Amino acid sequence: MSNNIILDPDLDRYICPVYMTDLEGDARTLNCGHSFSSQFIGEVYKKSIALCPVCRGDIKSVTDNNYSLNEALGQNKDLRRENDNLRQENVVLRGRVNTLEGILENMNTTMEKVSSQLELMHNRTNAVENENHKLSLQIQEDRTKHKDLCNDLNNKITEGNNKYDALEKKFEEDTLSLKTQIAEKNKPVYYPSDSD
Repeated sequence: MSNNIILDPDLDRYICPVYMTDLEGDARTLNCGHSFSSQFIGEVYKKSIALCPVCRGDIKSVTDNNYSLNEALGQNKDLRRENDNLRQENVVLRGRVNTLEGILENMNTTMEKVSSQLELMHNRTNAVENENHKLSLQIQEDRTKHKDLCNDLNNKITEGNNKYDALEKKFEEDTLSLKTQIAEKNKPVYYPSDSD
């Protein structure tokens, strides 16, 4: 199928090689196997076009409605839609990761400021040692929270990666299943003759 129609890389869809229109639900196939839109096939009958624009082969017959190709293109659209949904979910997950990384960066900045303050306070008199002790406890608490947040972030990233891998695997399985179905539908059907 992919050898007889054109895939538009920018739009991720199959298009008519003459009018550059979407073939989905509108595929008509010549005897040479190349598919076009119904608009071009109308020109074939109207202007008596004799040669296929792709392979220059003689036009002997036209399949008015290529159900197998149309069905395959419809299933391909469903798979593209599902893949788009997966990409959107991945974007959301990446956004959450970026948010958590921003929080971590802010916490690191805060911890650096606290550490600078501690260095200044260590140079002060013994009267502020109690305050230094309180700040040290706060730093330990912040470090614990920072560690817990890092662990949570790593877990979420792992979970997101696992989900993405599972969805990607499903997409590959669905694609393989679709190709198998198309191959099965394209097999010739033999009917027994009256003599059998």
